[in-house]
Amino acid sequence: MDKKVKENLEILNPLEDSKQVVAEYKKSKIKKVALVAATAGVLTVAVACSAKKETEVTELDRPDSGQGSTTVEVVADNGENEITIPVDIDEKVLTGDDLDLAFTEAEKCLDEIVLGENESYNDVCKNLSFPSKVPGTSIELTYETDIPDLIDNYGNVYMENSPEGNVGILVQINIHMKYQKKERIHIIYAYVPPKKK
Repeated sequence: MDKKVKENLEILNPLEDSKQVVAEYKKSKIKKVALVAATAGVLTVAVACSAKKETEVTELDRPDSGQGSTTVEVVADNGENEITIPVDIDEKVLTGDDLDLAFTEAEKCLDEIVLGENESYNDVCKNLSFPSKVPGTSIELTYETDIPDLIDNYGNVYMENSPEGNVGILVQINIHMKYQKKERIHIIYAYVPPKKK
């Protein structure tokens, strides 16, 4: 305790025991300091809780593979200003077993799609369908045939180039499937019958 404070207490209270007055003053001072410290602690906790409410985090879902990327508008609010921020979210990336399964499912799908308006790969007389992607996925496709004069790399069938006689030609179609850096080749055989007489 400061000497000046002690002297002032003794001057203000000449009849009472000055030691008792000084002791009571010390107690009241300690109580006030404790009260201020407790209040500061409560305010700190309240401010921290309030800050957590203001910085609420919302979970953003990533689009499934094949749905492409999307842009979501996120609103940031600091209590005084609101700012709208565009956030680009890429689709989920397939890896491991999920990617192997996607390629297997793509092969089954392509077996049906590539056939186009033909009823069977044993009698291909009409143009084939060569999409650039497997529908509903991000698997990119390119095609290569071993006899492009009969079936070109775009699926066009040139019946005028098929042989005459009783025997047609079996054409190998290599479908190059690509997803990210992973590639796989799916092979389909298409029989082009001979020209009709």
